[in-house]
Amino acid sequence: MQELLRYQEIDAKIRKLETKIQGSENRKKAIDMQEIVKKIQAEIVELNNVSKTLNEQYQKALSLYNEFVQKLEKLEKSIDGATDENLASLQATVQSFVKNAEVLESNIEVLAKKIDAANKKYDTLMTNATTARKNHDVYKANFMKEKATIEPELQRLKEELVKQSERVNPVLLAKYKTKRDGKIFPIVVPETMGRCGCCRVEIPASKMSELKTKGFIECENENCGMIIYRI
Repeated sequence: MQELLRYQEIDAKIRKLETKIQGSENRKKAIDMQEIVKKIQAEIVELNNVSKTLNEQYQKALSLYNEFVQKLEKLEKSIDGATDENLASLQATVQSFVKNAEVLESNIEVLAKKIDAANKKYDTLMTNATTARKNHDVYKANFMKEKATIEPELQRLKEELVKQSERVNPVLLAKYKTKRDGKIFPIVVPETMGRCGCCRVEIPASKMSELKTKGFIECENENCGMIIYRI
């Protein structure tokens, strides 16, 4: 059991260093910046689609407007040579064309403003993306420096853990490893006044007898299941 406890002691140091690496503020901020860049890229793709649609609508409206203007010019020339009989009809047609042209002109103006707003938003997104990428690079570089100072000790402990595993009872080690990925740590806990040293649940008399004979048991509490040993 002492060899397993030593194994757990080394493992605890490894977990602590791994937690330190995973919990690095620079690492978290680098990930945040990466997520911001991804979000901006998605917005840019969406904005490009919107801009494409707006430009298509703008070009179509502009084409229709130019067509109306050309027809209007022809109609105005027709009025000059029109007879009294068809003058009123031509004037009504001209007025209709003028109104349609005005509507199109208004639509073109609205579309132009929307396109301008989309272009400005695009510029803002690109600026924000550039800033986020620069920040990501800084945070990542800082994190890599942090990690570099920890990794030698982490590697040494991992090598020591491998050597220590050779001294541990294989049955105990196998039980330990099956429980290692759980949220609860330590995995090997002492029996304390007839209770599990982890969850504090009372150990049944039959299991206490097994503990005295075998030297260890597994906690029967389904929310615990830790390896209990006698001090």
